[in-house]
Amino acid sequence: MIEASENGLSQTSVALAFQMRAVPKACLLDRIRDLTENELGELELATDEALGRVEPEADEITSNDL
Repeated sequence: MIEASENGLSQTSVALAFQMRAVPKACLLDRIRDLTENELGELELATDEALGRVEPEADEITSNDL
């Protein structure tokens, strides 16, 4: 989750790494804000899990994932 903040985001957002798709840079018109180091790390891990580069950690698997 990317929390709403004073530096640009008006509401809390979610990045769904398993729904990745390529977007041309020309389509990205305005930068809202940078991700924090923690947010970027979480997104990188979720991306690696979605691509099968790493196995999801056991404590991250819930009944919703089954």
